[in-house]
Amino acid sequence: AVYGLGISRMFDDLNYRKAIAVRRQVYYYFGRSMFYRILHKERHVTPSEQEHIRQIFVNNGIDTEPVYDEYQEEYSFSHAYENKFS
Repeated sequence: AVYGLGISRMFDDLNYRKAIAVRRQVYYYFGRSMFYRILHKERHVTPSEQEHIRQIFVNNGIDTEPVYDEYQEEYSFSHAYENKFS
């Protein structure tokens, strides 16, 4: 799975009103503490959370994909273990 890391530039390419609205909705979705941990790259954004953010963009009439500062692929060790020994 690919995880997003950091959202410091996510709102840069949006017009001001939409950027404020989308940022507020993402903030409310994660809550204050989690939002700032994600903003400062202290926590990854999971694929399901990325989909929720993408839906916030769509709901606000934005047709571009949300962009994260970095992307990291994480390997599921439990899944690999299951495949190796099944």
